[in-house]
Amino acid sequence: DLGELSIEILHSLWLRVTTGGRAADGQVFARLWFAGGEAPLDLPGAGYRVTAEGLLRIERVREQAIAVELWSRSGHAARLSSIRATDTSRERPLEVTLAEPCSVIVVVDAPGVVLPKDCEIVVHAAGSHAATARFVSQAPLTELRAVRVPFAGASGTVIEGLWPGAIAIALLSPQGARLAEA
Repeated sequence: DLGELSIEILHSLWLRVTTGGRAADGQVFARLWFAGGEAPLDLPGAGYRVTAEGLLRIERVREQAIAVELWSRSGHAARLSSIRATDTSRERPLEVTLAEPCSVIVVVDAPGVVLPKDCEIVVHAAGSHAATARFVSQAPLTELRAVRVPFAGASGTVIEGLWPGAIAIALLSPQGARLAEA
């Protein structure tokens, strides 16, 4: 006798995604986790196609309250908390507006220190550890929400199209060692 087996019914989460007052188009990335839990910052997001009407469907979502993080390659992003897939449908999607991307200028003050050539600046979600991971340097995986650019020197490094929200910045040596962070 194996006892009883309870089978959970999974649902579809329907979202209407907009950016700047118009329907988002193309592809967005999403991460889901249980509401109240810590966001999975180092896990990549799954890619989803947004229809011409701005609809996005995420299948196989559990019935519990969840938190959802959405972002696009262009730097738009949104974060939702305590939502339930059972409260949404194709006819009643949850309305989500992706916030506009930001820019940051990174100036490194290193008096008396000569920084080696080919240093890089990495910007990533605060709390994640993706900045020095080898796979980030090998491919521009925007689904990790990390951006890696060459260090421009004392004049400042301009990084455009960053996702809004808390970020961490690291200065990396050519070998990948963290020289500074903020």
